[in-house]
This record gives sequence, structure tokens and C-alpha cells, in this order.
Amino acid sequence: MAESKRFLSVTGAVFVVAFGIGLGLLGPEVGAFGDSDRAYVEHFSGGSQRGADIAGSILLLAAAAAFMYFTHLIASIPAEALRQSAPSNLVRTAGMLAGIFMAVAALALVTVPLSISMGEFFDEEGKAFGEGQAVLPQFGYAALVLGAMIPAAVAIVAAARLGLFPPWLTRASLPLAVLLAVTSGSVVAMALLPIWVAMATVVLARAEDPPGRS
Repeated sequence: MAESKRFLSVTGAVFVVAFGIGLGLLGPEVGAFGDSDRAYVEHFSGGSQRGADIAGSILLLAAAAAFMYFTHLIASIPAEALRQSAPSNLVRTAGMLAGIFMAVAALALVTVPLSISMGEFFDEEGKAFGEGQAVLPQFGYAALVLGAMIPAAVAIVAAARLGLFPPWLTRASLPLAVLLAVTSGSVVAMALLPIWVAMATVVLARAEDPPGRS
């Protein structure tokens, strides 16, 4: 149990840091959802901005892997309050879906800036996404908002039902999950997910092991 807590603490911390920094770097690209193709052409015209988008996408990939493992570890903790497998399975499944769509979003968001940067490096910038630069970033935004944040909200609610958290976090998880699902179209609102993960990580790391467990 102690080893599981260490893994949970590490994966939780990795997710909070990687998602937070990654989302901050990707904010201008993700926040441009609904803008014209010309706005994206201007966005990707700067090498430093493309570098930030590439770095942010790599961090989002790391966050996706960390979130999948984090929710898997939570689902694997023996639930004393609810002796049924349904909430645990839902945490695991929803966490997996959220992580997969985070990875899909990261790949969509990195494709255009990486292609343009590689084209410039090989002096073929004219061949790299001359048109249609808005399509993949906007798909990445949709994958992150609809594909990742909604399953993540479901995972939060399911985790709260496991009876692993103190009452204050159990009560806070439901409105936080609803708020995340409803307002995740805002980049700022997505910060609710790492906030919850940070709270859950600290609570579970400090929780006492049940008698007979080590």
C-alpha cells in the first residue's frame, strides 16, 4: 500500500505539473478556437510561438499518460465504504478515455507547428501547411474539451463515490466535476482538473492504511 501511495503521489504530481504548464503554453493556440484560418497563419508565423506549442503538446502527452495511471491507481485502492466494483471500473474507464483524448488533442495541436518548423528547417516551408492551418488545432480543442474533460469529470464523480476521501473533498468533487464539464470550453476552467488531482493526491498520500495493510 505504501508503494502504491508513492506511485500515486508521483503520477498525481506529474499530471498537475505537466498539464498546468502544457495548458499554459498551449493557451494561445487552444484559445483561438473559432478564429479564421488567417488568425492561425499569424499564430504559427513565429518560431518561438511554434516552439511553445510543440513543448506544450509534449507536456500534454505526458499529462495524458499520468492521468490514466493516476485514475488506475485510485481504482485499485480497496474501497471500504462501497464494496462494489462499479465505481472503480467507472474511474478506470473514464480516466482511460480522458487520457486517450488528451493524447489525441496533443497530437492534433502539435501537427501544424511541428510540420511548419520541420519545413523551415529543411527549407521547404512553402510546402508545409500553406492553407488549412486552423483545422487540426480546432479539432485538438474539441478533443480536449469534449473528449477529455467530460470523461475526466465523470472520473472525479466516480472517485468520490469510492469512499476514499474525507467528507469535504467528497462533497466538493461533485460541483467541481459539474463545473469542469460545463465550463471546460474555457482554458482557465480546465485548471479545475489539476486542482482536483492535487487535492486528491495530497489526501490519499496522507491517508492512514487500513489495519492489516502496509
